[in-house]
Amino acid sequence: MVMDAAKPSNASYVMQDLGSRSGYQTYNVDEAPNEYVQSFYDILSAAQAPLYPNCKVESELSVAIRILSIKSDYNITECGYNKII
Repeated sequence: MVMDAAKPSNASYVMQDLGSRSGYQTYNVDEAPNEYVQSFYDILSAAQAPLYPNCKVESELSVAIRILSIKSDYNITECGYNKII
């Protein structure tokens, strides 16, 4: 809604003006993510990892999702799922 009211051409100016009027200075500083955010980024990159070297189709995440979907579709118990894996 703020962007609609500010119109795209003036949006950055309005947001900077808003920051200066509130007493806070806004800076675009590249800094290292904190530990929690870094662990999230690590999970995202692991999800895109190929299932095996030179595999272009399947990722670790896609296989895990497919297996969990099969577990849900066929109502497989946790014990049965663990036996399969």
